[in-house]
Amino acid sequence: MRLLSLNTKADTYDDDFRELYEHAPCGYLLIQEDGLIVKANETFLGWTGYSRENLINKRRIQDFLPIPGKIYYETHFSPLLKMQEAVSEIAFELLSEGKPARPVLVTSILRQAKDQELQDDKPKHYRTTIFDATARRHYELELLRQKRKLEELNDEKNELLGMAAHELRTPLGVISTYSEFLEDEASPQLSQEHRDFISLIRSTSDNMLRLINDILDVSQIDAGKLHLDLQETDFKLFVEQTVAINRRLADKKQIREVFQAATTPPKLWLDQNKIAQVLDNLLINAIKFSSPETQISISLSHDQENVILRVADQGQGIPPEDLEKIFKPFNISQIKSTHGEPSTGLGLAIVRRIVEGHGGRVTVQSQLDKGTEFRIQLPLSSV
Repeated sequence: MRLLSLNTKADTYDDDFRELYEHAPCGYLLIQEDGLIVKANETFLGWTGYSRENLINKRRIQDFLPIPGKIYYETHFSPLLKMQEAVSEIAFELLSEGKPARPVLVTSILRQAKDQELQDDKPKHYRTTIFDATARRHYELELLRQKRKLEELNDEKNELLGMAAHELRTPLGVISTYSEFLEDEASPQLSQEHRDFISLIRSTSDNMLRLINDILDVSQIDAGKLHLDLQETDFKLFVEQTVAINRRLADKKQIREVFQAATTPPKLWLDQNKIAQVLDNLLINAIKFSSPETQISISLSHDQENVILRVADQGQGIPPEDLEKIFKPFNISQIKSTHGEPSTGLGLAIVRRIVEGHGGRVTVQSQLDKGTEFRIQLPLSSV
């Protein structure tokens, strides 16, 4: 009775295992090197519409693939399987009578031969699992559709921002120009209170105009409209001139700018206006977040592939949690400028886009209360 009980349990286990094998949610095959199917479960038979008698030892796996799939199987899948003895999750389409092609993922591995099979020199067999990838394909197509939709919405957003910015730039320019005229020409005839009003109007309109220009730059770059007017440039002289232009702003805060060039790099092909915008943004940022009587160091060097420009200040530094975000549009650091200078949150986003548009790279290192260093790499070869 004890032996009968054990046999009954074994038979039940075998039945359960066979049921799992035959009706699994994936197809199981045993194939030879030439693709001949020598074993298949009910799931695969149901997908293809074949009976076991008409399939086993009569059909190859290639027979259920469209022409591109047959070519890929013969030129890539089969040679790779023979060489590596295993392949994983290769995408195919499975054909069946009267049904749409079924997207599938095929995994195959060499079945270890028994000693007798090796002695008889029998052909190699591969255990092959075929997963239905229909739901995955629908998911991927839906993701692609949503991605395209987001791209279209982003293009519309950039176009709207560009139109709004263009419309605002002209009146803001007029306000800034006339307030500057009143401040310079009519100031002696006005009371201190009126002069303060005009100064506020001018500074506010200038800040608004700067924001509008930055928004225009970002929207144009995001829309793929970063057009570079490349010119051969003496980069050392170019940096010296840009530093000199910004020195007046540094002098107002009693900040010393020091420029050093270890060597004179070869001439670069640059869009001078846009790279000037990069340098302006980095220098203005350094001045903005530095205290009086500190120093900003600008250094220039090069290796065999890149020109390297460093702009380092002795300012407040950037918190570690902000370092990952500073190049994103409209990101404002929790560190405030030392004299309340305004920030649009777009300057560094523009810096990165322009530098990368030139084939370069921008990185940053910072320590709180010690300062920040931005490092620009520009390739020596023309873009």
